[in-house]
Amino acid sequence: MSGTTRVRFAALVFAEPDLLLLDEPTNNLDRSGRDAVSALLAERRGAAIVVSHDRELLEGMDAIVELTTLG
Repeated sequence: MSGTTRVRFAALVFAEPDLLLLDEPTNNLDRSGRDAVSALLAERRGAAIVVSHDRELLEGMDAIVELTTLG
């Protein structure tokens, strides 16, 4: 995970928002970075809406809504 990304995630942790809206949070991250994002979301008490193609990350979510061309 790049230094800039780490700083942004640290800011999120300290701000403690009620809701996180994350768009492809694991894109371009190495294994340790993806693990850090997963850990952040797993330990978090607030809600999060995560838009991602990362199936491994999505497996840790409470619910998944999949959008397809079928509706």
